[in-house]
Amino acid sequence: MVTHDIGQARRLASDVVMMQGGHVVEHGDARQVLDDPKSDASRRYLAGGLVT
Repeated sequence: MVTHDIGQARRLASDVVMMQGGHVVEHGDARQVLDDPKSDASRRYLAGGLVT
């Protein structure tokens, strides 16, 4: 499944892949990635920033 809806991802996903510009920037357990992202791009996106 692909979504930009973080709430939906929190409810349904067990594993998350964050992508930017067609490249994987982070992959892992949904809770870990959504609550404590390691990549700068993931942190910015989850904080509501524009990621280009």
